[in-house]
Amino acid sequence: MKSDFDLLVQGPLDPISLSSLEKQEHLFNKIVISHWACDNVSPEVDLLLQQFRSNPKYEIISSLLPYDKQNNMDPHPFPGGSTFFYSITSTFNGLKKCTSKYCIKMRSDEMYDNLQVFMDRLLKDDDKIISGNIFFKCPSKYPHHMGDHLFTAKTARLKKAYKILYSIYDEKRFVDEFPWAYQMVTWLSPESILARCLLLAKEMEIDSTEVFLQEILPFDINLFGDYIAQWKHGGIIFKKKSNPFVGWYFEGIKIE
Repeated sequence: MKSDFDLLVQGPLDPISLSSLEKQEHLFNKIVISHWACDNVSPEVDLLLQQFRSNPKYEIISSLLPYDKQNNMDPHPFPGGSTFFYSITSTFNGLKKCTSKYCIKMRSDEMYDNLQVFMDRLLKDDDKIISGNIFFKCPSKYPHHMGDHLFTAKTARLKKAYKILYSIYDEKRFVDEFPWAYQMVTWLSPESILARCLLLAKEMEIDSTEVFLQEILPFDINLFGDYIAQWKHGGIIFKKKSNPFVGWYFEGIKIE
């Protein structure tokens, strides 16, 4: 039976995610791997890519970096060396290849076992966005700070949101049209900017905490059979069996 879900694995090629795909490929209509053409390819990753290329279920998208690193020409100003535009670009390019009704977006340096439970949660109310609760933060302190490591929604909504996001930065529309997305001025987190675009894609109020909490729902990653999740900047790896991620339960928000 054909699945209504595609899986988008986004980011530099990493065996953590790639080695986990085969056992869950039956859950998806298509698996899109969106990475950078300049990625280092280890022998392990190269072997996996060869297997994926012989399987019509997989599509591999190799993109150029969004700016010329060698000549230090970065037209997209972000504080502290943010890689937000990298994530926007590779996700946007990958979403263009997604054709099913729903899509799960997953970071390439992470792994989540039994994604079926995540899909089932979305299907309870498929007009919402389901976000893994890793770094889903208290809205009174961090407005609209969803978890952007793992999320799922209708593909059409994700495509619309990322089209908005990409144009905001590629065309520098954050200067006048979307000042809240100008990180050097507002210092909003990438997660908060993404959440606003996901609301904007549905023509909803983007500054309302109530609307945010009604539309973007946190999901406890400990409900997965196993997982590897990462806080790169903190150098911390979360694993269900050895170092589980402890979600934040706050302000009456139900994590499920």
